[in-house]
Amino acid sequence: MSDTNITKKDINEMRENYRAKVFRMMLHIAVIFGGPAVLAFWGGGFLDVKFDTGADTWRLALLGVAFVFSWVLVFRLYNKLNKESRAIEEKAKQVNSED
Repeated sequence: MSDTNITKKDINEMRENYRAKVFRMMLHIAVIFGGPAVLAFWGGGFLDVKFDTGADTWRLALLGVAFVFSWVLVFRLYNKLNKESRAIEEKAKQVNSED
């Protein structure tokens, strides 16, 4: 489908596909935060016991790293989705201006 032959129906379909993609991304974000947090919690606990720190030093350090890592991934994902959203809206403006 070329950009010059896009109809309102195509735009609505693109928007609907985008909404479904955003919903899947919500689940993906839950995994982005949950996965590293669980690994950091267990891995930090293991390292605290192995090195006998007497506190949650490793656990807290790894949780902090996991938190920052997760936000970096979410920010990159947001930029990708935002770029796609702007492209869809630009095509919608072009179709509406042709009417």
